[in-house]
Amino acid sequence: MIDDEAFEFSLSKLQELCPDQSKSIHGPQSLTWKVFRYSCCLWGGLRAALLQIALPQVAQAIKDHSQIIANPYERLKRTFFFVSQANYGPQSLAIDTARRLRSYHSNIHGYMPDGSRYFANDETAVFWVHASIAETGILMYEKLKKPLTLKEKDQLINELYKSALLMGLHKRELHESWNSFNEQYQFIKKNLLYRIDATNEIAQVLVKPHIPYGTLMNYLIAFTVSSLDQDVLSLFDLEGSPEKSRRLLYLLRKSYSFLPEILQWMPPYMEVHYSHSRYKLRQPFISLANKLMLGQRSIIRSQLKS
Repeated sequence: MIDDEAFEFSLSKLQELCPDQSKSIHGPQSLTWKVFRYSCCLWGGLRAALLQIALPQVAQAIKDHSQIIANPYERLKRTFFFVSQANYGPQSLAIDTARRLRSYHSNIHGYMPDGSRYFANDETAVFWVHASIAETGILMYEKLKKPLTLKEKDQLINELYKSALLMGLHKRELHESWNSFNEQYQFIKKNLLYRIDATNEIAQVLVKPHIPYGTLMNYLIAFTVSSLDQDVLSLFDLEGSPEKSRRLLYLLRKSYSFLPEILQWMPPYMEVHYSHSRYKLRQPFISLANKLMLGQRSIIRSQLKS
């Protein structure tokens, strides 16, 4: 368990690494901003969500304490909102959001089907959620933008240690390199993932085609299936079409490369990038894009007022 002492220790470590609370924990010169600003990193959202519920305690907690069955995409929006604030907002806001998330998660606990207890603040579960988002984002960037060198992956994982500290994950050895991070990620994937009823129920909702987007969803499922290992796919009884996957990947690569860079960027990044520039006319567009993706017009302004 990540207890209160461990959580506060993590935040103190973050403040040592980033003494200026008015600035982002990463910043415009970081590789984190340069990689994760691209919207293609989010095209693996379904993949990340499936990976997360493959860990049974995560699936059971989500089923018991969220409205995911009735509104499957609300949790995804909240997750993206937290990640956006952590990556792009000032450290003071990121810490405030982390404390609120911690308070919410402290009330999430219950029983697994076998009678054992689960807790949202379990260290393995928290790391798995963090790692599945990071690994999926890196994979999508490499598929749709360009491959990263091992040195670049090492740098990314080192930088993402600061994001991990916001969740109480203070073990530095897990973020010393891509290999150390991936070793723990692969250990959980190979040894701790299995299917329970909650896994099936949530997965069926996530992969259900919604009219009029049924055809698009089928292609997204094929794309997602192609990016998951067979041992993970076996938990969801998913079948994808290799031909559909190849066609979608080809189409995405081609169309994405022709977009102006500003249209490749995610709205939260654009909000911060243009916040102190002369491009004021872009603010309505950015606010609308944030609203569509995150459910709020700003990752910063609305929170500072509350």
